[in-house]
Amino acid sequence: MIHRQLIDSLREWSLRDNRKPLVLRGARQVGKTTIVDELGKEFEVYIKLNLEQRADAEVFSLSDNVNDIFQFICLKSKIVVDSTKRTLLFIDEIQNEPKAVGLLRYFYENMPWLHIIAAGSRLQTLIKQRVSFPVGRVEYLSLRPCSFLEFLNATGNDRLAQMIRDLSVNPIVHNMLTDLFNRYTLVGGMPEVVAEYALHGDITRLSAIYKSLLEGYNDDVEKYAKNVNQVNVIRHLLTHGWACAGQSVTFNRFAGSSYTSKEVHEAMEVLQKAFLLSLDYPVTSVKAPAIPAIARQPKLVWLDSGIMNFSVGIQTEYMHWPRRGVAWIGYASELFLAQVGRGVLDR
Repeated sequence: MIHRQLIDSLREWSLRDNRKPLVLRGARQVGKTTIVDELGKEFEVYIKLNLEQRADAEVFSLSDNVNDIFQFICLKSKIVVDSTKRTLLFIDEIQNEPKAVGLLRYFYENMPWLHIIAAGSRLQTLIKQRVSFPVGRVEYLSLRPCSFLEFLNATGNDRLAQMIRDLSVNPIVHNMLTDLFNRYTLVGGMPEVVAEYALHGDITRLSAIYKSLLEGYNDDVEKYAKNVNQVNVIRHLLTHGWACAGQSVTFNRFAGSSYTSKEVHEAMEVLQKAFLLSLDYPVTSVKAPAIPAIARQPKLVWLDSGIMNFSVGIQTEYMHWPRRGVAWIGYASELFLAQVGRGVLDR
């Protein structure tokens, strides 16, 4: 089990008297379900619904009354719950039942004692259905791939991780940390990848997991896209876009395609809402607030450095700096620093 730092924020949320239903956002396979399951162990009652399963999704079509819906859930689960028991209701893949999204506000208003977390890897599909989360009635947290500190903890380097947290790194371990950091930038932070690497320490065993992740993203394309043409554009991005990581990109004819600027930009926005990439525009002013110059070319930042390295065919040679092209070192560094910065801002 990888200790995720975000669980501290989840615990803080769960202990607040004025908490609202929490929407946990993040890309597919970053560990949203796992971290909520871990939090659920700290409750007297933990109820989990997966709205990809028809039986769970249909619960929300039975009534508009959240008290009746929750009573039905408890009866179905054969559990007895009341306001005296600390209870967590987890609604996973909530985008599959838009009505459940609208009912979150009524859970908040009518059953404030109940802890509710909603999550989904395709929350942006609600936009196509003109559904949005109740304004002012929910709060948000984002989960991203494992950080370097989480990687250190997962690989049994807890003492080194604590040195970094305490800002007391002994110079004698500098080379050791540098080597581990290089391995982290190669492996990336996807939890399944990190767990496999922590268990065996063998980079070559990770290929099947990277392939599975990429296939999963490709399988979801029809669920993201608004039409057949956008499906093709997104698939082009997922096939050829990784090699453009960390670079300033031009939308028109992106990565040797014949697609227009509008087609590529819209497809990237879809993937951005799915947390698979981000478009980072330069800031041209040194004064606050830092306003992005959207007329300039953005830099393309993908979800995870490990998937990027696998997609462009860089594996063991990544460990040897002199063998890499200077340009790719720069692009990979830009990508990684953007990922680190985004993770800090999330917290």
